[in-house]
Amino acid sequence: MKNKQNILIGEVFNRLTILSEVEPKTYPSGQSKRRMLCKCECGKETIAELGSLKNGGKKSCGCIRRDIARKRIKRGTTETIRKYSNGKLKPEYVSWYNMKKRCYNPTYYNYQRYKEKGIIVCDRWLNSFDNFLEDMGPKPGPEYSIDRINNSGNYEPSNCRWATRSEQQLNKDPYRKKS
Repeated sequence: MKNKQNILIGEVFNRLTILSEVEPKTYPSGQSKRRMLCKCECGKETIAELGSLKNGGKKSCGCIRRDIARKRIKRGTTETIRKYSNGKLKPEYVSWYNMKKRCYNPTYYNYQRYKEKGIIVCDRWLNSFDNFLEDMGPKPGPEYSIDRINNSGNYEPSNCRWATRSEQQLNKDPYRKKS
């Protein structure tokens, strides 16, 4: 039989303080887990498995997640509002998102072409749609998409513009292999 770990009432794990041990949870496999009644720093009580407390998997009653979400909402309010128009994603946001996908998502169908050339998104745009929109301005129309003036250059304010498909065709790399 395994040694039972001694747990002291009042022991603190992250934001949780152990108040008492409660009925263990028994799983269908027959395995049982010790559970503790804990009081969170925010004042709420919660039940947590002892292993989750010890390994840091359970840190609070859930208030940490709520605190983080509040901070994100506060920090990202302008960006959140600016990326939506009448409940739909703005076309500029879709362009920004796809630009990042081309450069950083290995599952994107054209990723290899961008990776081979070493094309990246500038730091100013990488994590801020607001900065992207501020530098690029709104799309002139639905027929426009983001275009790199120098096809070997990065996505950055000095190298990007809104262009139509025909303008982009004139800006093609003449040495690119046809695929």
